[in-house]
Amino acid sequence: MVDRKTYTGFDFPGADDFPNMNDFLTRYKPFIEKRDPKLTKELNPDLLSIRAWEKAHKKELRSVAPK
Repeated sequence: MVDRKTYTGFDFPGADDFPNMNDFLTRYKPFIEKRDPKLTKELNPDLLSIRAWEKAHKKELRSVAPK
């Protein structure tokens, strides 16, 4: 597991958001379980799945990945 300080030090767009997202997922699991992914996509058509985001940022992710 990567700690908060390490994540925020990665040099790619959104790296500083990962620890916040993980905190939210941990603390608000009941809220998340009730969300409707289809409605979310309707409200924000530009929203990417994690796979699509990963593909869009593959180069940045590889640049910070441990070797």
